[in-house]
Amino acid sequence: METRRFEEQARHLEEYVRHAVVNRTRLQVSGLGSKKFLRRQFKGELLDVTEYKGVESYYPDELVVTVRAGTPLGELEKILASKGQMLPFEPPQFQNSGTIGGAVAAGLAGPGSPWRGGARDSVLGIEMINGLGERLRFGGQVIKNVAGFDVSRLLTGANGALGVLLKISLKLIPIPEAQATVMMKFQSVGQLREMMSKAYPITATLISGDTLWLRLSGERSAVDWAIGKLGAQEISELGLWQKVRDLEHEFFKQPGQLWRLTLPVMTEIDERKNWLVERGAGLRWLKSDEPTQDIFEYAHHSGGAAIGFSKGVAGQASVQPEAYQLMLARVRQAFDPHGIFHNLNSEALLLPESGN
Repeated sequence: METRRFEEQARHLEEYVRHAVVNRTRLQVSGLGSKKFLRRQFKGELLDVTEYKGVESYYPDELVVTVRAGTPLGELEKILASKGQMLPFEPPQFQNSGTIGGAVAAGLAGPGSPWRGGARDSVLGIEMINGLGERLRFGGQVIKNVAGFDVSRLLTGANGALGVLLKISLKLIPIPEAQATVMMKFQSVGQLREMMSKAYPITATLISGDTLWLRLSGERSAVDWAIGKLGAQEISELGLWQKVRDLEHEFFKQPGQLWRLTLPVMTEIDERKNWLVERGAGLRWLKSDEPTQDIFEYAHHSGGAAIGFSKGVAGQASVQPEAYQLMLARVRQAFDPHGIFHNLNSEALLLPESGN
């Protein structure tokens, strides 16, 4: 009975999209709205997928789960935690909310992505409805099945611009036995990269001013060994990494527009700008009221990319090369030839997220 109900819901979503194609109505896929602050102005109907929820299959021994897109992140993480497992990419839960479909569509990951993998690295397979109202499946439910894997990665981070996500198969990891956060004086990006080249069980980094925080995760013996070797001060986290992940750290409350820059990891930190730097120095949050073009030029000359993350600049992204724009147009033509799901966040499609 449960399976039949969800199949009927999926068919209803297909019919809704087909109706939109006939009437040339734009659609914006919507979950719990936790990331609506990242959207630019959009004219079109909301396509609510929150009722299409629940875990379809879960194989703890295989570290694989298949879940419907409308499933709240909090509910999924409780189910996984009961088996001592977690999502590797630590998706943000803005406003303590969000769905797994929204997390995959946004392609955003938490502070451990350079070590545990980003959203695209966690997705094994996707079932979706394209811009013609057709249901398509890509990838598989087991880690060794790589058929169509690249298409699943393409849909991850597409911001709903290519279709409606229905189901996602994800790989999982065990929750670490131990975790600790240490704090020390930050000297240079080179110092950080040198520490990261060692055998320390680092799973997150954060730089603010002249202070460096490291998250150490793994077996208790490995974490204790690293603390001793680093000679650093262990601190009480008080939710530090969750606050960074969910943009609730004190830095994000400061005045100025918020920009996220992905830069080459060895790029030195410009002390004239207001930064919060994470992920091995590959991802840098910037608070600035500089003109948008100046931000884009700085990112371009540094060999990276920038995207706006606050009201007024949300979704604005640095210009991509002509070849990229051509590829993007072809992808859209294949998935959504009538522009049913086209949105104004489209410049951000496929931009690097984790900086690793």
